[in-house]
Amino acid sequence: MPEVDFAGVPDQKEWKPAPSGDYVLELVDAEEGGTIKSGPNKGQPLDKLQFEIVDCVGDLEEFNGRRIYENATYGEKALPRLKTMLKAFGVQGVEDGPLSFEWDELLGQKLRAKIRSVGPQRDKNDSSIEYPAKNVITRYLVEKDEEE
Repeated sequence: MPEVDFAGVPDQKEWKPAPSGDYVLELVDAEEGGTIKSGPNKGQPLDKLQFEIVDCVGDLEEFNGRRIYENATYGEKALPRLKTMLKAFGVQGVEDGPLSFEWDELLGQKLRAKIRSVGPQRDKNDSSIEYPAKNVITRYLVEKDEEE
């Protein structure tokens, strides 16, 4: 075990999710090629995305760098959300028919989204497992959404 001098090192701060609201998010990681493991869409394609909250100022500045995890799925019911996400990124041609894109092309890109703070939750299949509080994306915002 290494020798470490902890004198003067503060205790770890209590983690709390960012307050619910509108934020600028940057896509920082995308892992393609997973599959949904359970539920009605079991076996369907799944890509795992990681966003970071960016550009916060004032009281919200402490939440810059906070990660929000999102899954992109391609089932019929999930396509409207994916379409809105791509439009929020400014991807052209979303309305024009079949669209081919790579997540790598969107890494480092920003979009606006509404996020919500969610308290701790128990696993649906195993109530002995509790997941900590987190932030979730409830809606991707495109220009016309911001005017509403």
